[in-house]
Amino acid sequence: MTDNNTIFDLTVPTEAAAVPVQTQIITADDGERLIVDLTTRTKSYCSMIAETEDEKATLYAAMNTPDGKLMEHIGEILQLKDVYVEAVQCTNEDTGEIIPCPRIVLICADGSSYQCVSKGVYGSLKKLFTVYGEPKSWVSPIPLKVRLIPLGTRNVLTLDIVRPGKSK
Repeated sequence: MTDNNTIFDLTVPTEAAAVPVQTQIITADDGERLIVDLTTRTKSYCSMIAETEDEKATLYAAMNTPDGKLMEHIGEILQLKDVYVEAVQCTNEDTGEIIPCPRIVLICADGSSYQCVSKGVYGSLKKLFTVYGEPKSWVSPIPLKVRLIPLGTRNVLTLDIVRPGKSK
């Protein structure tokens, strides 16, 4: 049984943190066997600090009605500026088990936003934040290439860093 208060925490732990970071193993990803219920929301993470009316409108639009699905942008390079993550309930059609899954919205430098429910992207973001820090500390957007990894009957989305002068 999974706790409905699962937090998909992307904040980077500091040495001064008194409370250890709990990790949650997520057993869901983009795939045909999952039904996502976006009506049940628990905790969320948002890196964007919206202060102006325009920034607030951009953030709300990204959270509520992103421009598209990340799956439709395989092979493309996105200039990642901010991230929004919320826990949603997913039902495994094979087992009927309801589990929390990360619904992720990537917000790009041009204001475009792309959503997915993916443990692969969530894992990529955790690693990215460990190396580069949280988006509010970035000097410029991070170029990331969207990649799909076939794993048997399922696919896993991931994000690859695009390094200057390297082709991938």
